[in-house]
Amino acid sequence: MSRSSPSAVMATLGIDLGKNTFHLIGEDERGAIVLRIKLSRPQLTRRLANIPPCRVGMGRFGKQGFTYEPDDDTYRCPASETLTRRLASIERGITIDVYWTTRCAGCALKAQCTTGRERRIRRWRHEAVLEAMEARLRARPDAMQVRKCTVEHVFGTLKG
Repeated sequence: MSRSSPSAVMATLGIDLGKNTFHLIGEDERGAIVLRIKLSRPQLTRRLANIPPCRVGMGRFGKQGFTYEPDDDTYRCPASETLTRRLASIERGITIDVYWTTRCAGCALKAQCTTGRERRIRRWRHEAVLEAMEARLRARPDAMQVRKCTVEHVFGTLKG
């Protein structure tokens, strides 16, 4: 999702550092979001070079700081609160479940987690498939090298 309001002056910029992608969220003086964008590392460097001076906040808990509990279909936050599935939406043909709790307002870790009313976690309905694949690749890091040597050439020849 990319949203930007060029006419508004950004007072605060939040940066969520991920493994491969980065999220920038900018707010004006009233706390209204004026920038929401997802970037790659090269894009981040270029974008930050063009942002006027403002307060920068980093280090908020990323999704990886929350633990998914498949038996209950809930998330556990760093403060040990339970985030329950509240709604589902279809985006680009895939179902995304959204989880949150109503207990964020009194949480001691809220400043490290969110600037909003509550922290929301989004999960693809079939994300367990990706997690299982990542676990298999971590258990066998040479698997992609073996695939490259045995299968990719055949696919490339058939395609070309």
